[in-house]
Amino acid sequence: MRIQDILSTIQNNFNIAFILVAILTVLLAFGYFIIYKKFLKGSKKLNSRKVFIWFSFIGYIIMVIGVTFMNRGASLHGDSNLYFLSTYREAWNSFNPTTWRFIILNILMLVPFGILLPLLSRRFRKFPWLVGASFLMTLVIETIQLITGYGIFDLDDIFNNVVGAIIGYGIVMTIITAIENRKNKFRKSAIYLTPLILAIATSIAIVSVYNGKEFGNLSIAYNYRFDMKNIDLSLNTEIHNGAKEVFLNDNNKYSTDKVPIYKAEIYGQGYGKKFFRDFLKHKDIDEEIEVDPYNDMAIYWFRDKGYNMSFYYNGGGYDYRDFSSFDEGIEKFDTDKKTVLKKLKEFDVYIPQSAVFSKSDDVNQVGVFRWNIENVINENYITNGGLSVEYYNDDTIKVIRNNIVKYNKIRDVSIKSKEEAYEEFKKGKFRLIYTSNDISKIEIQDISLSYMLDTKGFYQPIYNFDSKIDGEDIVISIPAL
Repeated sequence: MRIQDILSTIQNNFNIAFILVAILTVLLAFGYFIIYKKFLKGSKKLNSRKVFIWFSFIGYIIMVIGVTFMNRGASLHGDSNLYFLSTYREAWNSFNPTTWRFIILNILMLVPFGILLPLLSRRFRKFPWLVGASFLMTLVIETIQLITGYGIFDLDDIFNNVVGAIIGYGIVMTIITAIENRKNKFRKSAIYLTPLILAIATSIAIVSVYNGKEFGNLSIAYNYRFDMKNIDLSLNTEIHNGAKEVFLNDNNKYSTDKVPIYKAEIYGQGYGKKFFRDFLKHKDIDEEIEVDPYNDMAIYWFRDKGYNMSFYYNGGGYDYRDFSSFDEGIEKFDTDKKTVLKKLKEFDVYIPQSAVFSKSDDVNQVGVFRWNIENVINENYITNGGLSVEYYNDDTIKVIRNNIVKYNKIRDVSIKSKEEAYEEFKKGKFRLIYTSNDISKIEIQDISLSYMLDTKGFYQPIYNFDSKIDGEDIVISIPAL
Protein backbone atom coordinates (compact mmCIF):
# COMPACT_ATOMS: atom_id res chain seq x y z
CA MET A 1 0.00 0.00 0.00
CA ARG A 2 1.41 3.35 -1.08
CA ILE A 3 1.46 6.49 1.09
CA GLN A 4 -1.20 8.11 -1.09
CA ASP A 5 -3.41 5.03 -0.63
CA ILE A 6 -2.93 5.21 3.13
CA LEU A 7 -3.72 8.92 3.18
CA SER A 8 -6.80 8.30 1.05
CA THR A 9 -8.01 5.60 3.48
CA ILE A 10 -7.42 7.90 6.46
CA GLN A 11 -9.18 10.77 4.68
CA ASN A 12 -12.22 8.64 3.85
CA ASN A 13 -12.55 7.37 7.41
CA PHE A 14 -11.95 10.85 8.80
CA ASN A 15 -14.81 12.16 6.67
CA ILE A 16 -17.13 9.43 7.98
CA ALA A 17 -16.05 10.11 11.57
CA PHE A 18 -16.49 13.87 11.10
CA ILE A 19 -20.03 13.43 9.76
CA LEU A 20 -21.03 11.10 12.59
CA VAL A 21 -19.51 13.37 15.23
CA ALA A 22 -21.25 16.35 13.65
CA ILE A 23 -24.56 14.49 13.94
CA LEU A 24 -23.80 13.70 17.59
CA THR A 25 -22.96 17.37 18.17
CA VAL A 26 -26.31 18.45 16.75
CA LEU A 27 -28.12 15.87 18.91
CA LEU A 28 -26.20 16.97 22.00
CA ALA A 29 -26.92 20.64 21.31
CA PHE A 30 -30.61 19.87 20.82
CA GLY A 31 -30.76 17.79 23.98
CA TYR A 32 -28.90 20.34 26.09
CA PHE A 33 -30.29 23.67 24.86
CA ILE A 34 -33.82 22.66 23.88
CA ILE A 35 -34.74 19.81 26.20
CA TYR A 36 -32.51 20.33 29.25
CA LYS A 37 -32.25 24.15 29.37
CA LYS A 38 -35.59 25.22 27.88
CA PHE A 39 -38.06 22.56 28.92
CA LEU A 40 -36.43 21.09 32.03
CA LYS A 41 -35.00 24.44 33.17
CA GLY A 42 -31.63 22.86 33.91
CA SER A 43 -28.83 25.06 35.24
CA LYS A 44 -25.70 22.93 34.91
CA LYS A 45 -23.15 24.18 32.40
CA LEU A 46 -21.49 21.98 29.82
CA ASN A 47 -17.75 21.57 30.19
CA SER A 48 -16.80 22.48 26.62
CA ARG A 49 -13.26 21.12 27.08
CA LYS A 50 -14.54 17.71 28.20
CA VAL A 51 -17.14 17.67 25.41
CA PHE A 52 -14.46 18.41 22.80
CA ILE A 53 -12.17 15.66 24.14
CA TRP A 54 -15.03 13.14 24.28
CA PHE A 55 -16.12 13.91 20.73
CA SER A 56 -12.49 13.67 19.58
CA PHE A 57 -12.25 10.27 21.25
CA ILE A 58 -15.51 9.08 19.68
CA GLY A 59 -14.35 10.29 16.25
CA TYR A 60 -11.02 8.52 16.76
CA ILE A 61 -12.76 5.22 17.69
CA ILE A 62 -14.96 5.49 14.57
CA MET A 63 -11.82 5.94 12.46
CA VAL A 64 -10.15 2.91 14.09
CA ILE A 65 -13.21 0.79 13.35
CA GLY A 66 -13.20 1.98 9.74
CA VAL A 67 -9.50 1.32 9.21
CA THR A 68 -9.41 -2.09 10.90
CA PHE A 69 -12.68 -3.54 9.62
CA MET A 70 -14.48 -1.54 6.93
CA ASN A 71 -11.54 -1.36 4.49
CA ARG A 72 -10.99 -5.12 4.38
CA GLY A 73 -12.86 -8.04 2.91
CA ALA A 74 -13.85 -10.88 5.20
CA SER A 75 -12.45 -14.38 4.77
CA LEU A 76 -14.31 -17.55 5.61
CA HIS A 77 -11.93 -18.44 8.42
CA GLY A 78 -9.98 -16.18 10.71
CA ASP A 79 -6.24 -16.74 10.95
CA SER A 80 -3.64 -15.98 13.57
CA ASN A 81 0.05 -15.25 13.94
CA LEU A 82 1.33 -16.00 17.42
CA TYR A 83 5.05 -15.77 16.58
CA PHE A 84 6.30 -12.74 18.48
CA LEU A 85 8.19 -10.17 16.34
CA SER A 86 7.85 -12.35 13.22
CA THR A 87 6.46 -9.37 11.29
CA TYR A 88 9.61 -7.42 12.16
CA ARG A 89 11.76 -10.23 10.81
CA GLU A 90 9.59 -10.39 7.69
CA ALA A 91 9.95 -6.63 7.20
CA TRP A 92 13.72 -6.95 7.63
CA ASN A 93 13.98 -9.84 5.18
CA SER A 94 11.94 -8.16 2.46
CA PHE A 95 13.03 -4.62 3.43
CA ASN A 96 10.08 -3.28 1.51
CA PRO A 97 8.71 0.12 2.57
CA THR A 98 5.22 -1.38 2.52
CA THR A 99 5.94 -3.97 5.22
CA TRP A 100 7.65 -1.41 7.46
CA ARG A 101 4.77 0.98 6.80
CA PHE A 102 2.24 -1.48 8.22
CA ILE A 103 4.31 -1.84 11.39
CA ILE A 104 4.60 1.93 11.79
CA LEU A 105 0.87 2.40 11.12
CA ASN A 106 0.01 -0.19 13.78
CA ILE A 107 2.12 1.78 16.25
CA LEU A 108 0.67 5.14 15.22
CA MET A 109 -2.91 3.85 15.33
CA LEU A 110 -3.04 3.85 19.14
CA VAL A 111 -0.96 6.98 19.74
CA PRO A 112 -4.17 9.11 19.89
CA PHE A 113 -5.62 6.55 22.32
CA GLY A 114 -2.66 7.13 24.64
CA ILE A 115 -3.07 10.90 24.29
CA LEU A 116 -6.83 11.19 24.75
CA LEU A 117 -7.43 8.70 27.57
CA PRO A 118 -5.39 10.60 30.23
CA LEU A 119 -7.28 13.76 29.21
CA LEU A 120 -10.64 12.04 29.66
CA SER A 121 -9.91 10.64 33.12
CA ARG A 122 -7.15 11.18 35.67
CA ARG A 123 -7.24 7.46 36.39
CA PHE A 124 -5.51 6.85 33.05
CA ARG A 125 -2.66 9.16 33.97
CA LYS A 126 -1.41 6.19 35.93
CA PHE A 127 0.77 4.08 33.66
CA PRO A 128 -0.65 0.62 34.57
CA TRP A 129 -4.21 1.78 33.85
CA LEU A 130 -3.20 3.17 30.45
CA VAL A 131 -1.30 0.01 29.47
CA GLY A 132 -4.19 -2.18 30.63
CA ALA A 133 -6.74 -0.16 28.66
CA SER A 134 -4.65 -0.14 25.48
CA PHE A 135 -4.01 -3.88 25.77
CA LEU A 136 -7.74 -4.53 26.21
CA MET A 137 -8.57 -2.25 23.28
CA THR A 138 -6.21 -3.98 20.84
CA LEU A 139 -7.12 -7.44 22.19
CA VAL A 140 -10.77 -6.74 21.34
CA ILE A 141 -9.81 -5.58 17.83
CA GLU A 142 -7.65 -8.64 17.14
CA THR A 143 -10.28 -11.03 18.55
CA ILE A 144 -13.02 -9.55 16.35
CA GLN A 145 -10.70 -9.84 13.35
CA LEU A 146 -10.12 -13.49 14.18
CA ILE A 147 -13.82 -14.26 14.59
CA THR A 148 -15.09 -12.30 11.58
CA GLY A 149 -12.15 -12.92 9.22
CA TYR A 150 -11.61 -9.17 8.77
CA GLY A 151 -7.86 -9.51 9.21
CA ILE A 152 -5.92 -11.90 11.43
CA PHE A 153 -5.18 -12.18 15.13
CA ASP A 154 -1.57 -11.01 15.20
CA LEU A 155 0.50 -10.97 18.40
CA ASP A 156 2.78 -8.33 16.89
CA ASP A 157 -0.22 -6.05 16.25
CA ILE A 158 -1.03 -6.15 19.96
CA PHE A 159 2.57 -5.31 20.80
CA ASN A 160 2.72 -2.46 18.25
CA ASN A 161 -0.61 -1.00 19.35
CA VAL A 162 0.37 -0.99 23.03
CA VAL A 163 3.74 0.60 22.16
CA GLY A 164 1.84 3.29 20.25
CA ALA A 165 -0.45 3.96 23.20
CA ILE A 166 2.58 4.22 25.52
CA ILE A 167 4.21 6.72 23.15
CA GLY A 168 1.01 8.79 23.06
CA TYR A 169 0.79 8.60 26.87
CA GLY A 170 4.38 9.81 27.15
CA ILE A 171 3.69 12.77 24.86
CA VAL A 172 0.56 13.96 26.67
CA MET A 173 2.02 13.40 30.15
CA THR A 174 5.07 15.46 29.17
CA ILE A 175 2.76 18.32 28.17
CA ILE A 176 0.67 17.96 31.33
CA THR A 177 3.81 17.92 33.48
CA ALA A 178 5.07 21.12 31.81
CA ILE A 179 1.70 22.93 32.10
CA GLU A 180 1.15 21.99 35.73
CA ASN A 181 4.76 22.93 36.53
CA ARG A 182 5.36 19.84 38.64
CA LYS A 183 8.47 19.13 40.62
CA ASN A 184 11.29 17.38 38.78
CA LYS A 185 9.42 18.08 35.55
CA PHE A 186 12.54 17.67 33.37
CA ARG A 187 13.39 14.27 34.83
CA LYS A 188 9.77 13.13 34.57
CA SER A 189 9.49 14.45 31.02
CA ALA A 190 12.63 12.53 30.03
CA ILE A 191 11.09 9.34 31.45
CA TYR A 192 7.78 9.95 29.69
CA LEU A 193 9.51 10.56 26.34
CA THR A 194 11.79 7.50 26.63
CA PRO A 195 9.47 5.21 24.57
CA LEU A 196 9.32 7.75 21.74
CA ILE A 197 13.09 8.26 21.82
CA LEU A 198 13.69 4.50 21.83
CA ALA A 199 11.32 4.02 18.88
CA ILE A 200 13.12 6.70 16.85
CA ALA A 201 16.57 5.37 17.82
CA THR A 202 15.55 1.81 16.89
CA SER A 203 14.30 2.98 13.49
CA ILE A 204 17.54 4.83 12.80
CA ALA A 205 19.58 1.81 13.91
CA ILE A 206 17.65 -0.57 11.61
CA VAL A 207 18.17 1.69 8.57
CA SER A 208 21.85 2.26 9.44
CA VAL A 209 22.57 -1.47 9.82
CA TYR A 210 20.82 -2.22 6.53
CA ASN A 211 22.66 0.54 4.66
CA GLY A 212 25.94 -0.70 6.12
CA LYS A 213 25.47 -4.18 4.68
CA GLU A 214 27.22 -4.94 1.39
CA PHE A 215 24.45 -7.22 0.13
CA GLY A 216 20.71 -6.99 0.56
CA ASN A 217 18.26 -9.26 2.36
CA LEU A 218 16.30 -12.20 0.98
CA SER A 219 12.55 -12.51 1.38
CA ILE A 220 12.86 -16.32 1.57
CA ALA A 221 14.74 -16.14 4.88
CA TYR A 222 12.74 -17.50 7.82
CA ASN A 223 10.47 -15.24 9.90
CA TYR A 224 10.15 -17.76 12.74
CA ARG A 225 11.38 -21.26 13.49
CA PHE A 226 9.23 -24.24 12.73
CA ASP A 227 8.81 -26.67 15.60
CA MET A 228 10.47 -29.79 14.15
CA LYS A 229 9.86 -32.03 17.19
CA ASN A 230 6.77 -33.71 15.77
CA ILE A 231 7.80 -33.60 12.10
CA ASP A 232 9.10 -36.76 10.45
CA LEU A 233 12.09 -35.41 8.48
CA SER A 234 13.90 -37.63 5.98
CA LEU A 235 16.78 -36.91 3.59
CA ASN A 236 16.63 -38.88 0.35
CA THR A 237 19.81 -37.48 -1.17
CA GLU A 238 23.46 -37.76 -0.20
CA ILE A 239 25.38 -35.05 1.62
CA HIS A 240 29.07 -35.71 2.01
CA ASN A 241 30.54 -34.42 5.25
CA GLY A 242 33.01 -31.63 4.58
CA ALA A 243 32.24 -31.60 0.84
CA LYS A 244 32.79 -28.19 -0.70
CA GLU A 245 31.67 -28.87 -4.25
CA VAL A 246 28.30 -27.51 -5.40
CA PHE A 247 26.72 -27.53 -8.84
CA LEU A 248 24.55 -24.99 -10.62
CA ASN A 249 22.24 -26.61 -13.23
CA ASP A 250 24.44 -29.74 -13.11
CA ASN A 251 26.92 -28.00 -15.44
CA ASN A 252 28.78 -25.36 -13.46
CA LYS A 253 30.84 -26.65 -10.55
CA TYR A 254 31.95 -24.35 -7.73
CA SER A 255 33.74 -24.60 -4.43
CA THR A 256 31.77 -23.21 -1.50
CA ASP A 257 34.80 -20.97 -0.87
CA LYS A 258 34.42 -19.35 -4.28
CA VAL A 259 30.91 -18.83 -5.64
CA PRO A 260 30.15 -15.81 -7.84
CA ILE A 261 27.63 -13.17 -6.84
CA TYR A 262 25.96 -10.96 -9.42
CA LYS A 263 24.03 -7.71 -9.58
CA ALA A 264 21.19 -6.46 -11.74
CA GLU A 265 21.04 -3.00 -13.24
CA ILE A 266 18.92 -0.62 -11.16
CA TYR A 267 16.71 1.75 -13.12
CA GLY A 268 14.51 4.67 -12.19
CA GLN A 269 11.14 6.15 -13.01
CA GLY A 270 12.56 8.39 -15.75
CA TYR A 271 14.27 5.50 -17.53
CA GLY A 272 11.08 3.44 -17.36
CA LYS A 273 9.08 6.27 -18.92
CA LYS A 274 11.54 6.57 -21.83
CA PHE A 275 11.62 2.78 -22.21
CA PHE A 276 7.82 2.68 -22.48
CA ARG A 277 7.73 5.34 -25.19
CA ASP A 278 10.55 3.69 -27.15
CA PHE A 279 8.85 0.31 -26.71
CA LEU A 280 5.79 1.61 -28.58
CA LYS A 281 7.56 3.89 -31.05
CA HIS A 282 6.28 1.81 -33.98
CA LYS A 283 2.73 2.86 -33.02
CA ASP A 284 3.61 6.58 -33.42
CA ILE A 285 1.71 7.76 -30.33
CA ASP A 286 1.48 11.51 -29.70
CA GLU A 287 0.20 11.47 -26.12
CA GLU A 288 1.54 12.30 -22.68
CA ILE A 289 2.52 9.31 -20.55
CA GLU A 290 0.61 8.95 -17.28
CA VAL A 291 2.77 7.57 -14.46
CA ASP A 292 1.54 5.67 -11.40
CA PRO A 293 4.67 5.28 -9.18
CA TYR A 294 5.30 2.63 -6.53
CA ASN A 295 8.32 1.82 -4.35
CA ASP A 296 10.07 -0.66 -6.64
CA MET A 297 8.22 -0.16 -9.92
CA ALA A 298 5.98 2.20 -11.86
CA ILE A 299 2.95 1.74 -14.08
CA TYR A 300 2.96 3.77 -17.30
CA TRP A 301 -0.13 4.55 -19.38
CA PHE A 302 -1.08 5.80 -22.77
CA ARG A 303 -4.56 6.07 -21.34
CA ASP A 304 -6.42 7.17 -24.50
CA LYS A 305 -4.84 4.41 -26.59
CA GLY A 306 -5.29 1.75 -23.92
CA TYR A 307 -1.61 0.78 -23.57
CA ASN A 308 -0.06 0.05 -20.20
CA MET A 309 3.28 -1.17 -18.84
CA SER A 310 4.43 -2.15 -15.36
CA PHE A 311 8.19 -1.52 -15.28
CA TYR A 312 10.31 -2.97 -12.45
CA TYR A 313 13.32 -0.87 -11.43
CA ASN A 314 15.35 -3.81 -10.19
CA GLY A 315 16.57 -5.51 -13.37
CA GLY A 316 14.26 -3.79 -15.84
CA GLY A 317 11.61 -6.50 -16.23
CA TYR A 318 8.20 -5.40 -17.48
CA ASP A 319 4.57 -6.42 -18.11
CA TYR A 320 2.99 -4.83 -21.19
CA ARG A 321 -0.71 -4.94 -22.08
CA ASP A 322 -2.80 -3.61 -24.94
CA PHE A 323 -6.34 -3.34 -23.53
CA SER A 324 -7.92 -3.74 -26.95
CA SER A 325 -7.65 -7.45 -26.04
CA PHE A 326 -11.00 -6.94 -24.32
CA ASP A 327 -12.71 -5.58 -27.46
CA GLU A 328 -15.58 -7.51 -28.97
CA GLY A 329 -14.44 -10.17 -31.42
CA ILE A 330 -10.81 -10.04 -30.25
CA GLU A 331 -9.42 -13.27 -28.84
CA LYS A 332 -6.18 -15.18 -28.50
CA PHE A 333 -5.20 -17.00 -31.66
CA ASP A 334 -2.76 -19.73 -32.56
CA THR A 335 0.10 -19.13 -34.97
CA ASP A 336 3.69 -20.26 -35.49
CA LYS A 337 6.82 -19.32 -33.60
CA LYS A 338 8.28 -17.47 -36.62
CA THR A 339 5.30 -15.10 -36.78
CA VAL A 340 5.54 -14.30 -33.06
CA LEU A 341 9.28 -13.57 -33.30
CA LYS A 342 8.62 -11.24 -36.24
CA LYS A 343 5.96 -9.37 -34.27
CA LEU A 344 8.26 -9.10 -31.24
CA LYS A 345 10.82 -7.28 -33.38
CA GLU A 346 8.33 -4.44 -33.74
CA PHE A 347 8.78 -3.87 -30.01
CA ASP A 348 12.58 -4.35 -30.27
CA VAL A 349 12.27 -7.52 -28.19
CA TYR A 350 15.00 -10.06 -28.94
CA ILE A 351 15.23 -13.40 -27.16
CA PRO A 352 18.57 -14.92 -26.05
CA GLN A 353 19.55 -17.99 -28.09
CA SER A 354 19.90 -20.06 -24.92
CA ALA A 355 16.23 -19.49 -23.99
CA VAL A 356 14.04 -22.60 -24.20
CA PHE A 357 10.80 -22.24 -26.18
CA SER A 358 7.54 -23.86 -25.05
CA LYS A 359 3.94 -23.84 -26.16
CA SER A 360 1.12 -25.47 -24.24
CA ASP A 361 -1.42 -27.84 -25.82
CA ASP A 362 -4.04 -26.65 -23.32
CA VAL A 363 -7.02 -25.10 -25.13
CA ASN A 364 -7.05 -22.33 -22.51
CA GLN A 365 -3.48 -21.44 -23.48
CA VAL A 366 -4.08 -20.95 -27.22
CA GLY A 367 -1.97 -18.08 -28.53
CA VAL A 368 0.38 -18.13 -25.53
CA PHE A 369 4.10 -18.55 -26.27
CA ARG A 370 6.85 -18.83 -23.68
CA TRP A 371 10.63 -18.72 -23.52
CA ASN A 372 12.57 -19.59 -20.38
CA ILE A 373 16.23 -19.26 -19.48
CA GLU A 374 17.49 -20.63 -16.16
CA ASN A 375 20.76 -19.27 -14.79
CA VAL A 376 22.79 -19.50 -17.99
CA ILE A 377 26.36 -18.29 -17.40
CA ASN A 378 28.34 -16.40 -20.03
CA GLU A 379 31.77 -15.31 -18.78
CA ASN A 380 31.07 -12.37 -16.44
CA TYR A 381 27.29 -12.41 -16.34
CA ILE A 382 24.38 -14.74 -15.75
CA THR A 383 20.95 -14.65 -17.40
CA ASN A 384 17.73 -15.82 -15.82
CA GLY A 385 14.00 -15.39 -16.26
CA GLY A 386 11.13 -15.93 -18.64
CA LEU A 387 9.22 -14.27 -21.46
CA SER A 388 5.50 -14.82 -22.07
CA VAL A 389 3.65 -13.53 -25.14
CA GLU A 390 -0.04 -13.54 -26.10
CA TYR A 391 -0.91 -13.41 -29.81
CA TYR A 392 -4.41 -12.36 -31.00
CA ASN A 393 -6.61 -12.90 -34.05
CA ASP A 394 -6.05 -9.37 -35.41
CA ASP A 395 -2.39 -10.31 -36.01
CA THR A 396 -1.05 -8.38 -33.02
CA ILE A 397 0.70 -9.13 -29.76
CA LYS A 398 -1.26 -7.58 -26.92
CA VAL A 399 0.48 -9.00 -23.83
CA ILE A 400 4.24 -9.28 -23.18
CA ARG A 401 5.62 -10.31 -19.80
CA ASN A 402 9.39 -10.15 -19.83
CA ASN A 403 11.44 -10.81 -16.71
CA ILE A 404 14.57 -12.10 -18.47
CA VAL A 405 17.35 -10.25 -16.68
CA LYS A 406 21.11 -10.20 -17.19
CA TYR A 407 23.12 -9.95 -13.96
CA ASN A 408 26.75 -8.81 -14.05
CA LYS A 409 29.33 -10.56 -11.90
CA ILE A 410 30.52 -8.56 -8.90
CA ARG A 411 32.95 -10.91 -7.15
CA ASP A 412 33.32 -14.37 -5.62
CA VAL A 413 32.04 -15.06 -2.12
CA SER A 414 32.20 -17.88 0.40
CA ILE A 415 28.91 -19.69 1.09
CA LYS A 416 27.54 -22.36 3.42
CA SER A 417 27.98 -25.99 2.51
CA LYS A 418 24.97 -28.20 1.80
CA GLU A 419 25.57 -29.82 5.17
CA GLU A 420 25.39 -26.46 6.97
CA ALA A 421 22.24 -25.51 5.07
CA TYR A 422 20.67 -28.84 6.00
CA GLU A 423 21.51 -28.27 9.68
CA GLU A 424 19.58 -24.99 9.49
CA PHE A 425 16.70 -26.84 7.89
CA LYS A 426 16.65 -29.37 10.74
CA LYS A 427 16.40 -26.49 13.22
CA GLY A 428 13.30 -25.17 11.45
CA LYS A 429 15.04 -22.12 10.00
CA PHE A 430 13.11 -21.98 6.76
CA ARG A 431 10.08 -20.22 5.41
CA LEU A 432 6.93 -21.76 3.99
CA ILE A 433 4.41 -19.60 2.15
CA TYR A 434 0.72 -20.46 1.89
CA THR A 435 1.24 -23.76 3.68
CA SER A 436 -0.21 -24.85 7.00
CA ASN A 437 2.14 -24.99 9.98
CA ASP A 438 0.49 -28.30 10.91
CA ILE A 439 3.04 -30.52 9.13
CA SER A 440 3.62 -34.18 9.90
CA LYS A 441 6.18 -35.28 7.29
CA ILE A 442 8.90 -33.65 5.16
CA GLU A 443 10.92 -35.65 2.62
CA ILE A 444 13.91 -33.86 1.06
CA GLN A 445 14.51 -35.26 -2.43
CA ASP A 446 17.41 -33.04 -3.51
CA ILE A 447 19.47 -30.01 -2.49
CA SER A 448 20.71 -27.76 -5.29
CA LEU A 449 22.44 -24.42 -5.69
CA SER A 450 20.43 -21.61 -7.27
CA TYR A 451 20.19 -17.81 -7.21
CA MET A 452 17.72 -15.19 -6.04
CA LEU A 453 17.48 -11.42 -6.31
CA ASP A 454 17.97 -9.64 -2.99
CA THR A 455 16.66 -6.29 -1.78
CA LYS A 456 19.69 -4.36 -3.06
CA GLY A 457 19.66 -5.84 -6.55
CA PHE A 458 22.31 -8.50 -5.94
CA TYR A 459 21.75 -11.99 -7.35
CA GLN A 460 22.62 -14.10 -4.32
CA PRO A 461 23.29 -17.85 -4.13
CA ILE A 462 20.66 -19.88 -2.30
CA TYR A 463 20.01 -23.58 -1.67
CA ASN A 464 16.79 -25.08 -2.98
CA PHE A 465 15.43 -28.07 -1.07
CA ASP A 466 13.18 -30.04 -3.42
CA SER A 467 10.80 -31.53 -0.89
CA LYS A 468 7.57 -33.38 -0.36
CA ILE A 469 5.55 -31.95 2.52
CA ASP A 470 2.80 -34.34 3.48
CA GLY A 471 2.92 -35.64 -0.10
CA GLU A 472 2.87 -32.22 -1.78
CA ASP A 473 5.85 -31.15 -3.94
CA ILE A 474 7.30 -27.91 -2.55
CA VAL A 475 10.64 -26.15 -3.01
CA ILE A 476 12.02 -24.60 0.17
CA SER A 477 14.86 -22.11 -0.17
CA ILE A 478 17.53 -21.18 2.35
CA PRO A 479 20.06 -18.34 1.90
CA ALA A 480 23.55 -19.66 1.13
CA LEU A 481 25.54 -16.65 2.37
